[in-house]
Amino acid sequence: MSQNKLLQEVIKYHQFYKTNYSNKFRISLEEKILESNCVGYIRDFYERNGIVLPVRACEIFENLKESSNFLKINSLDELLPGDLILWRKTLVPSSGDSGHICIFKELISKNRISVYDIAKDPHDNDTRSESGLGFGEIEILLDDSCHPCGFKWLGDSKKTKFTEILLVRYK
Repeated sequence: MSQNKLLQEVIKYHQFYKTNYSNKFRISLEEKILESNCVGYIRDFYERNGIVLPVRACEIFENLKESSNFLKINSLDELLPGDLILWRKTLVPSSGDSGHICIFKELISKNRISVYDIAKDPHDNDTRSESGLGFGEIEILLDDSCHPCGFKWLGDSKKTKFTEILLVRYK
């Protein structure tokens, strides 16, 4: 399994499927519909390739942080298309949104990246105008050593989140 295989599948979904954000995963090849949250379609891809991931973003974050199947990446400039970017909420609710997972597309600048994901709300320069699968740009906040330490969903957002960011690549 390669990062390219994941990217090819995401691009196929983006181009040929109607996608909606939903906490219940549903894919219909006949109807060309994909309904999912950020976790569902990534879990589905990896499970079809023999890797079982937990159900919630916060659990995947912890799982991949310790996994020997995934290489930990230290900086944004080391990312390759298809790598995963994850964060978890500091205070995880018992249900609902616990973090986020997205797929790296490209480095735009020192701390601005383009990602593929399924989201309720679009990012900057996004291909979607409403919820669903698309790609857009997010800003990753960096500490003094240039390690990721948070994010801004939208560049002009007043909502800045400082949290641990995990960058990983399947080995």
